[in-house]
Amino acid sequence: MSFAKSSTDISIDASTTDLSANCRTMGGGSRRSVIRLNEYVGNNHGRFVVGGKDFGASATNIHLIQDTNNHTTYLVANLRDRFGSVRPTLLDLNSIIANKDGRLAYVGSLHTDCYPAGLIDDSFSFVRLLIHGCLGM
Repeated sequence: MSFAKSSTDISIDASTTDLSANCRTMGGGSRRSVIRLNEYVGNNHGRFVVGGKDFGASATNIHLIQDTNNHTTYLVANLRDRFGSVRPTLLDLNSIIANKDGRLAYVGSLHTDCYPAGLIDDSFSFVRLLIHGCLGM
């Protein structure tokens, strides 16, 4: 079940990288669920790496962008690259997190990493760069 489409009150605790949401169950109820993204997402030279670990150790400004029209939630952070520079980067969490009967679950992804968005003017530019540059749409 699509995590963003079937969940409400989606948030992230930047200090722990805990993603939390009220997730709809198959029976129609709702359950609060939490998943620690640091267990499944890493940083490789300023890029999110799905299947990696501990991106939070080299990230600042960790937050979410929610596109309610497309039921998508993006993880956004400034990630440090190997030269010490900081790169704004984002990851479509729907590609790696699912709602499994009211519980957030890591499901992996065909996309193994996301590329830095470069300099951006606003959140909408950031999302456009992701869609065109990272997901290849």
